[in-house]
Amino acid sequence: GTAPEGKLPIDAEALTKIACPCAPMYSPDGRRLVYELVTPDAGSNSYRHELRILEGGKDRPLPAGDESSCRVWLDPATLLLRKNTEPASAFFALNVESGVLTPAFSVPAQVMQIIALDGGDFALLCYYDRQAAERDPGWEEIDEIPFWGSGRGIFAGRRCRLYRYSPDAGSMEPITGETMQIEHLAGNGGGLVWSGIDYRDVYSARCGIYAYDVSERRTRCLVEPGVLFTAGLDILGERVMLLSSGNAQDDAWQPQDLYGVPFAGGSLEKLA
Repeated sequence: GTAPEGKLPIDAEALTKIACPCAPMYSPDGRRLVYELVTPDAGSNSYRHELRILEGGKDRPLPAGDESSCRVWLDPATLLLRKNTEPASAFFALNVESGVLTPAFSVPAQVMQIIALDGGDFALLCYYDRQAAERDPGWEEIDEIPFWGSGRGIFAGRRCRLYRYSPDAGSMEPITGETMQIEHLAGNGGGLVWSGIDYRDVYSARCGIYAYDVSERRTRCLVEPGVLFTAGLDILGERVMLLSSGNAQDDAWQPQDLYGVPFAGGSLEKLA
């Protein structure tokens, strides 16, 4: 078709010029907003990721690691960023005022998400292959279903596993077992919450909801598996908020309801 007068037509080339801001993160004092600007790159059939900061009405780029979406504020002027160095992950402290990157620590795992905890530790959501020791690079043993996903490829025997990392001791303490798959993770300095399912053969999208108390180093189940299909969650005060559905169909596109459950454990309540 033709475009209205004064308008340019939308074609494939025009779509490659659309830049999408995503993954916004406010500094602890609320004065700065860091986000990713993602733009298509038709030449490489991929996306370009640029870390940018908005402060005082001015927007500017920041130097970052290869995958700047894995980041956390350490203080109002310092971001901790991951630089993917498979099979390890190296983290750097970025001073957003000077732009200086300083090595912080490295862990022997591929980290997908990081959350700062009280006392200087970090929660790390890592890629974990429970069959790595016996895996043959020439073929795959399929003993779980489903075993493939769009954007993930073959994931039989592989999990998103949660660890507590101590920079002082250089130690990674597993919080979840080797068969627990975490789908959504959120948290603050004092606690973590996630939706996950512990399985060895057949995966279920109706994950359980779990909470981890940082000071007690204790995990409790808030909602048993099989009850809710959860699309998102977070901690609000003393309550865990869930965007979930209790309908029979496991579908991320179905209408979601808002639920709440006490972080310390208690009754699940449908709020809206």
